[in-house]
Amino acid sequence: MHTSTSSHLLAALLLGSMYCTSSLAIAAPSTELIAEYNQAAAGKGDMSAVLTQLTELKAQQGADPLTLVYWGSAKTMSASDEFWPWRKYQTAEDGLSAIDKAVQLLTSSNSDEHRLGLDAASLTRAIAAVTYTAVPKMFNRFERGYDLFITLLESPQFQAVPAQYTGWIYQRAISTAIKADDLAQAEQWQQQLARFAPSAPLTQATAAMIASAHKGA
Repeated sequence: MHTSTSSHLLAALLLGSMYCTSSLAIAAPSTELIAEYNQAAAGKGDMSAVLTQLTELKAQQGADPLTLVYWGSAKTMSASDEFWPWRKYQTAEDGLSAIDKAVQLLTSSNSDEHRLGLDAASLTRAIAAVTYTAVPKMFNRFERGYDLFITLLESPQFQAVPAQYTGWIYQRAISTAIKADDLAQAEQWQQQLARFAPSAPLTQATAAMIASAHKGA
């Protein structure tokens, strides 16, 4: 996996850490572990230690989508630490396969728990979409990730969440739409974000991203 790809993925996921405000006693992963994950993603912690904790949780609650998606994302990012190309590919594919399973396991009951201001099902889809659209094309996950963004951002439940918790997802979705040369979709999502948070920094930043994309088209 290319270092630049990992950097984009880490930056996108880190945006969500600013909005981590609640903690539930039962669900996995905990708010504290997600915070450790975000710190490691920012280069301020040990991702291998976080992956060890997530691996233990996965062994205990393998059918929990949120645990699987975080384990899969951390595992995918850890591919950049491998030396041999075949090991990089296999490590990333192992992580992506876990994310595939997490998305498949989602049910309406996964909406009962919350992290980062979002229900667990929405957060699972968001982390999956961010990861899928950040890995190289050879993994054949980009379209799947883009479709997840479309489904998530069209959801009335998602749209009802305050923009302070969803702005980072809009930013990544808009960036993905630009990457897909789908400026019409990017503009639609930016306008949607602007309705919810007209003066938010991310609203202005995404508008600038689209303007730049138009100039380069």
